[in-house]
Amino acid sequence: MKKIIVSILAVLLLIPLFNIQTAHAEVSKVDTILAVNKLTPLYVKDDNGNFTQSKVRSLGEKTAWYSDQAYPVELKDGSYAVYYRVSTNEWVEDNVNVIKQSHNHILDAQVDNYQAINAKIIKINNRAAPVYNDFGDKTGATVPANSSWRVDMSYMIAPEGLVGFSVFQRIGNNAWIKLSQDASVTATL
Repeated sequence: MKKIIVSILAVLLLIPLFNIQTAHAEVSKVDTILAVNKLTPLYVKDDNGNFTQSKVRSLGEKTAWYSDQAYPVELKDGSYAVYYRVSTNEWVEDNVNVIKQSHNHILDAQVDNYQAINAKIIKINNRAAPVYNDFGDKTGATVPANSSWRVDMSYMIAPEGLVGFSVFQRIGNNAWIKLSQDASVTATL
């Protein structure tokens, strides 16, 4: 009987050596939208915090998904991966294909005579501004000069390998304005 218990304990001690990933921390709450540029695999998390790629499901090309939880994982080589939950037990790995978009916060009352709203206001400057999609690509549409738009989300993106970043404000479903010489924020957080 003792040999069996010792054998079981020895096997249990060896399991982490053959496991690709180990849990780094607990699940944390997030409130974000994830947009994926191309077909992206989904992962399933087991009770031990290990992720296995789904063989039958993935996120569709150029789609957006709400996430309420993030789960960091330490990989065997010491690097880290973060997985975001997009359904009950389906997770997407954070990588260059995933853009995280954060919700704006409620404005304080009477900011520059604007009422308290769950959005920012942006003003398009002296020329028509191009409209971008969820992935920062121009759609070919524009919004008129000197118009104002209520926005509910923003995100920042930096071109890979380049210094600096661009800030985008969402004016509609899959429609964003880049804050630059084209537009400026007239009501701020």
